[in-house]
Amino acid sequence: MLSAKFPTEIIDPHHHFLDTGNTDFQTFLQSAAGCEIQSLPESYTKDVIQPLTKLGIKFLASVHVEAMPDDGGKEVEWVEAMSKKGRCSFVEGYVASCDLSREDADDELRRLVLQTPKVKGIRWILDYVGKFDGDSATHLATTRFDADYLKEPKFISGLGLLEKHNLS
Repeated sequence: MLSAKFPTEIIDPHHHFLDTGNTDFQTFLQSAAGCEIQSLPESYTKDVIQPLTKLGIKFLASVHVEAMPDDGGKEVEWVEAMSKKGRCSFVEGYVASCDLSREDADDELRRLVLQTPKVKGIRWILDYVGKFDGDSATHLATTRFDADYLKEPKFISGLGLLEKHNLS
């Protein structure tokens, strides 16, 4: 039997907090799921941080990644408020949501960056090979707008705004 060597420290680069029944910016996700979904910092601590600690692995930080919110700024504000209350002070970075094809994308990116210096990047799910049917590679998130963003000139222009705001 081989014994695995564990890292001594870890940063979780991708997780989500959800509370579709108690937030006003996760309506798409709740509608898509057909039920309320809840995944909060206390569960994350119990299910991720505590087991790592028991293995002797020091949990350093995490990055909260957007979870298809109706409003990316509200999602960052919600997680940041929980962090400031000590519920998830381990969140050291955000990958927020912003539709880069929108006319006000530049203003929205500016608002996100001004909310907190922890906003480091933008995620907009692009997996699209035609209408979502559950069987193809098209991601559920694309049903919000049913568009192939990589063929949309406004979106391509919006990608250039990321560098302007020092975002990935």
